[in-house]
Amino acid sequence: MMEMAMDGSSGPGGGRTLRSVGLASSGSATSPGGLDGGRPVALVAASDAQAQDTCRAVLEADLWQVVVVDSGVAAVIAARHSAPSVIFVDLQLRDVPGREAVGWLRSNPDLSAVPIVIIAGGAEDESEIAGIDPSALLRKPLSRRAVERVAAGLIR
Repeated sequence: MMEMAMDGSSGPGGGRTLRSVGLASSGSATSPGGLDGGRPVALVAASDAQAQDTCRAVLEADLWQVVVVDSGVAAVIAARHSAPSVIFVDLQLRDVPGREAVGWLRSNPDLSAVPIVIIAGGAEDESEIAGIDPSALLRKPLSRRAVERVAAGLIR
């Protein structure tokens, strides 16, 4: 398992940086098709239980494998191990702003082309969301129908 830590140094754009602090092999590799090589993987990074539950229920019903985490650091680690086909990121994560987690995810060449769906609470500035350039945007509280529409539009 890859352990990550935030340090106080400034990364690109003045944000915190994420650095590797250790690697321990679990003896299993992630296959190119996702966790089990079959169904596509959706990574959901949200600290809001309702957002987690709604995304999980809709995506699993649509035959996605779903990995749910509640922080930006956990999202980066999970993305490296699960080879997601899509990543949902809440802008209000418990450890770092969602936009910062998106920056970390996009800085990984293996993840740079993965669609990112932003989950926003409504208080965010539209220019902040536009600056992230998401593949799709969901507003809280999430509805099953909204998640279904976004999931249906994703290339898997």
